[in-house]
Formats: sequence, structure tokens, C-alpha cells
Amino acid sequence: MTNDRESQLATYFDDCAREGDLTEFDADEQRRLDAFLELWRIEAGDRILEPGCGTGRLTRVLSEAVGSGGRVLAMDISAEMVDRARARGLPDSVDVSLGSVLRVPSGDDSFDKVLCLNVFPHFSDRGAALREFARVLRDGGDLWINHFASREAINEFHHGCDPSVRDHLIPSDDEVRALVEDAGFEVVSHDDDDPGYRLHAVRRPRV
Repeated sequence: MTNDRESQLATYFDDCAREGDLTEFDADEQRRLDAFLELWRIEAGDRILEPGCGTGRLTRVLSEAVGSGGRVLAMDISAEMVDRARARGLPDSVDVSLGSVLRVPSGDDSFDKVLCLNVFPHFSDRGAALREFARVLRDGGDLWINHFASREAINEFHHGCDPSVRDHLIPSDDEVRALVEDAGFEVVSHDDDDPGYRLHAVRRPRV
């Protein structure tokens, strides 16, 4: 179940999917993704949550990285995006789920990594989403928030978009760090420059 804001956003991304947007990575995006993959250090057997999976273009890459012994739960609120992700014929280690990341359909400590690529500004309640990620991550598990562009570039782009996403902005560095830390994470690194936006945090041990 989604809230009203997520329902409006789902309609927007349904339209994007019908128009064929976000289907594959272009050459520049692939170069930046390759750099992110080095940072993420995914290993065979890893259990990964991918919020906002869209058409599954990253999901396919993640499925290959974790192998048959791993698990990828890819989630999106857009039914059209989910249909296209499922149509990729991904392996059994992947579950593509329609729904809100505010309610991840997994138990505590279910994942080793949460990878948020180009999606963080679209969470309807960022604090709640981060707390949910902390719940499903094991102690010491990795949270990555990544974008292919800087915060300034992302926010400028969204300002010129459809009203459904016009106010979907990346907050200031201090605000993001506070949100992440309040949710139960320790920030390891936080970079914002030409290679893109990159925040890495780890789940603090539960008391």
C-alpha cells in the first residue's frame, strides 16, 4: 500500500515507463556505474535491497554480482516499471516487488547492503525509509546513496521537471547526515562532486 504522495509519484513513473525512459544505461552512466560498483564491493552470496528499481536495469547487474547464492529484493511503487523489470527474465535469486520501501516485506537483519541509486529524493518520508532500511540491514550492513550527478545538478534538474517531482530534492549535507545518523547508521564517507553523489553508511550495532 502506498500513501497519496507515492500514488502520484507512481503515476508519473508509470508514464515514464510507457515512454521507454530509464530502460538501459547510456555510455556515461555505465562508466559512472562501474565506478560505483567498485565502491559497493558486492560479493557472491550477498543479500541486497534495491529501493526504486525502476525497469530493472541495475537489478540485472546486481543479480549477476550476487550469483545464484545471493538474493536481490528490488522494489518500486510504479506498476509499469515493475512489469518491465519482471519482463527481463531475471534469475530466481531476484524478487521484484511492487510496493513502498516504507514497508519492506522482509524480516529484521535480512540484507547485507541497501543500494539507493538515483532514488533518494523520491522517498515520500526519508526518515521513515532510512529507519526501515536500518531494520532490515544486519549490524554492520552497508547503506549507499548514489546519484550519477552532484546534488546541485540533481536539484536543478528536478526543479525543471513535472510538478510531481519538482520538489524532490537532495537536502543539504548536514540534513542528509542527520537523517542517516538518526535512523541508526554511522556515516563512513560523504562525497559530492563530478563523479556523482556518494554517501556510504553502516548500520550501527543494535543495543
